[in-house]
Amino acid sequence: MGLEAVLADGEVVRIKNSPRRSVGPDLRHLFIGSEGMLGFITEVTVKIFRYTPETRWMHSWAIKGMSAGLDLIREVMVEGYRPALVRLHDAEEVQRLFGGSAPEDYSILLFIAEGPVSITAAIGQAITEIAGRYKAIDLGTKPVESWLKTRNDVCYQMDEPVYYRRGMVVDTCEISAPWSEIGKIYKAVRERLPREMPNLVAIGGHSSHSYVQGTNIYFTFGFVVKNGAESVRADYMKAISVIMEETLKRGGSIAHHHGSGKYRTRWMPEEHGSSYPLLRKLKEALDPNRILNKGVLLTD
Repeated sequence: MGLEAVLADGEVVRIKNSPRRSVGPDLRHLFIGSEGMLGFITEVTVKIFRYTPETRWMHSWAIKGMSAGLDLIREVMVEGYRPALVRLHDAEEVQRLFGGSAPEDYSILLFIAEGPVSITAAIGQAITEIAGRYKAIDLGTKPVESWLKTRNDVCYQMDEPVYYRRGMVVDTCEISAPWSEIGKIYKAVRERLPREMPNLVAIGGHSSHSYVQGTNIYFTFGFVVKNGAESVRADYMKAISVIMEETLKRGGSIAHHHGSGKYRTRWMPEEHGSSYPLLRKLKEALDPNRILNKGVLLTD
């Protein structure tokens, strides 16, 4: 809601906390998302929410293919419902994360609604009716309960020594796009990567954050190291390049919520288009000596 930041010259600036302001551009976003390129955030004011909701409704369904699942979620969001959790995992992730709890080639949909009984009941009833229209298979609450218990385990599983012993590299990359394009991006990446990377051993993905105008896809990929450490960078960037290219080709954004980091920097001119020079002007104004976090956002 508000923050304190330190500029390159040592000046301290404070942006005050307010429920809503209409006094020019939202200056918080000079620093939120700039990845230290324009200044360093040293303090933030955050919202506090009720820790335990009055009620929680949860349910899951299996649905044939990611495309149908994305269409179902779109209908939920466009109709105005706001579940606390909306996730769609593809068939590859169903096998890996949910032990094959859905039929082969089926994706899994997870929903949670939280809040007063009247709100959760209305959201739950509406989602159930929409799922019925899509002939989704009712899986009850167990997949959601399992996800709640294990949702953070992937952070440790991806770093397990078993992958290194097998000579594998595993990582993730998340993008976003409008509803009209997100399914096409997912399909194109799933088709291109196995064709262009013979050493690819896994490519899957899920949607984890949905909005009225679109959603994200969080890709997970793994490949076998071909020629020692020297080949890893080229293969890694090949996987990333395919995701970036297919996303930009269809007007999506190359980073949804984890930030862009340095490995996406080369695609920033295409990501921002005609607004990209504004980033350079901001950098020149706030950090003329270019001493802050080099290599992020700006290609030089």
